[in-house]
Amino acid sequence: MRHTRVQAILIHKKKVLFLKQYNSKNKQEYWMYPGGNLEPSENLHTAIKRELLEECHIKLNNLRLIDDRVGNGQDTYKRYVTFAQLVNDISQFQKGEESVLYRKIIGFEWVDLNEIHSYNKLVGNNQIQPSINLLQGILKKENLI
Repeated sequence: MRHTRVQAILIHKKKVLFLKQYNSKNKQEYWMYPGGNLEPSENLHTAIKRELLEECHIKLNNLRLIDDRVGNGQDTYKRYVTFAQLVNDISQFQKGEESVLYRKIIGFEWVDLNEIHSYNKLVGNNQIQPSINLLQGILKKENLI
């Protein structure tokens, strides 16, 4: 089990970015937020900025910490730290490379916030649902959705 995953919920026009990854070890495709492992020499903000640059080819500086929680014991990570940011310009977004050899980013998709709960590609993903619920609460409170 790895220690800490940093991940980012990026929102553009009421849509959230998800990366589609393929794991050749277990022959599985799955959708996740951009993000990855916190390296020993990094702080949380440095790690998420590095991950976004690697996976999406973007630099963001106004990431807001919205969630820091312990995994449920069955998760890949012991801790999940989630940031969020509203993004106005997505023209620079590109599919990046995964740094782990057996995993590959094979695409990305912007998913409507109102459809996430019923979006069949994400159903059952324990890493995504809690932070989406939290994010929707924050966005409603701040009148952003």
